[in-house]
Amino acid sequence: MTLLDGLIAPLSKLIDKIIPEPRARDAAKLELLKLQGSQELEAVRVQMSAIIAEAGSTDPWTSRARPSFLYVMYAIILWSIPMGLRHPAATGAEHRRRHERLSRRHPRTALDALRHRLSRLHRRTAMGEGQGDGPIARLPRPPPADSGASMFNDTSSPLNLLLSRRSGKPRDMVAPGPDAAQMDAILAAATRVPDHGKLAPWRFVVVGADQRDRLSTLLVDAYRAEKPEAGRLEIEAMEQFAHQASALVVALSSPKASKIPLWEQELSVGAACMQLLNAVHAQGFVGGWLTGWPTYSDQVRDAFGSTEERIAGFIFIGSPSRDLEERPRPMPSDVISHWQG
Repeated sequence: MTLLDGLIAPLSKLIDKIIPEPRARDAAKLELLKLQGSQELEAVRVQMSAIIAEAGSTDPWTSRARPSFLYVMYAIILWSIPMGLRHPAATGAEHRRRHERLSRRHPRTALDALRHRLSRLHRRTAMGEGQGDGPIARLPRPPPADSGASMFNDTSSPLNLLLSRRSGKPRDMVAPGPDAAQMDAILAAATRVPDHGKLAPWRFVVVGADQRDRLSTLLVDAYRAEKPEAGRLEIEAMEQFAHQASALVVALSSPKASKIPLWEQELSVGAACMQLLNAVHAQGFVGGWLTGWPTYSDQVRDAFGSTEERIAGFIFIGSPSRDLEERPRPMPSDVISHWQG
């Protein structure tokens, strides 16, 4: 029996001690058996045979130098082989446990995972990562997904908040939402927007938590009045729309008779909705600005405003029940240019 053949049994026992998981332990032993018959092991065996032969040489210089070197080689082999086998097994087991924890928290299909990876890559590209020292390259970049830091709505500075702003999906929002004082501050911030002519061509209507059932009834009745043939799933969609998130603000476009063009007034409405979202995220919550069928229903509009007004959107506010994910963003070079006139 060769020297390395004699190492297999001790290594097998060592694997039993350092790898508790049965499947990982069996896999490590299988790799050890494969290694035993491989060319790599044969090469090591030949080298070791040469060393042993030299250690037994009658030459005084060789016989004195080689035994100490031989002991070092024994120690390296005994340490490196089980460590090399243990690391992949331990790492694989750790990755499986981490994947199971994430799967329980946030179930995701393979397509969702692929979409998430592509969107992260798109965002890093759009932020100029790896593109030298230009202004886009100097923008703050999102941390790695596994760093424990949030990629989105970074409140460490106003600029970081704007650069990392991300809306939440209302269907994924849970309590808590803003309290009365926080809501007042959010709405006050929403009024501080560009407004040519100082017309305030917008209004906000807060829908209380105790009013969601009435909102649901309103949406269902209006939907059935417009679509008598509506099916069960369509009705359930209206009910779900009314009950999502912890807080809800209905934003209204309320144009005023003025020499200021209607278009400019509507631009101010959009700015007010955006400012409201920024204030929501600055408070540590997430917001989602939705439109959809209720936005364009006259019956729903009449429940919140006059015939001259229009619903600009339903802005839902709450806390995220799952991690936010990036969406595709335009490349800066596709939407930014410098006038050459």
